[in-house]
Amino acid sequence: MEMQLKRRWLCAVLASSALLAIELRAAADVVSLPAVQDATLLGGTDATTNQSLADPGIFVGTDGQDNPKRGLIEFNIAQSIPAGATITGAQLQLTVGQVAGSGGGSGGGSGAAETISLFDESQAWGQPTNVVGATSFGGTGHGGTPKTGDATWNYAFYNATSWTSVGGDWSSSLTDIADASVTGTLTSFTWSSTAMVADVQNWLNAPSTNFGWLLKNADETDATDFRAFWSAQGAAANNNSSIAPSLTVTYTVPEPGSLLLFIAGMPLLLGRLRR
Repeated sequence: MEMQLKRRWLCAVLASSALLAIELRAAADVVSLPAVQDATLLGGTDATTNQSLADPGIFVGTDGQDNPKRGLIEFNIAQSIPAGATITGAQLQLTVGQVAGSGGGSGGGSGAAETISLFDESQAWGQPTNVVGATSFGGTGHGGTPKTGDATWNYAFYNATSWTSVGGDWSSSLTDIADASVTGTLTSFTWSSTAMVADVQNWLNAPSTNFGWLLKNADETDATDFRAFWSAQGAAANNNSSIAPSLTVTYTVPEPGSLLLFIAGMPLLLGRLRR
């Protein structure tokens, strides 16, 4: 009887220890990453003149002249998340600072919801440096004359490397990886999907493939429907980190110390079980 009780006790200890090791191994961490670069690509008549923009915002959609605008955004995953981690969640947050039709100010404009989609960007690109230090959206929607290395509608790096397909390597054959319904309110919106999780995992495993995401309005036909989100540069110029783009990533990392402790204790427990 005593032997049976001992065996049951040791089995319970083994089971509890295994569960503890699994729980420790699966402990989740959360990190909020700032954008390392972002951009607006300006199409239509702007594509042959001003072409690009980064300060103060990321414009996505069309202006009053029906010029299309698309955004780019990139985060450094490998710098902040341990190699070997498993990504379990990814959520992009952007804050609207201007709505099309507001007359150059912030607010007003079209209140109808616009579907803003994320697409995988397949080519490296350069942070625009042609407009610096703008703290408000008024008068910035047509960008500025690009400098060498800036991402523009026609160039991934201005005057050096063209896009494979103009407008940020986007084509109708691409599948969006996440969508958000963005209204005309000046507030934050989020994008989250299993495809985003897969992207972040791939960028962690192979950092050289990380070129970020392209943001595109599903409607590039109707005029005056853009949404302008605060960029990292615009948030910094306003000394307001709460409006800056952010990517919140949830991940788990193996806990080798806990597992090794459990494994090291196995012979002792098994030895006692045999007595």
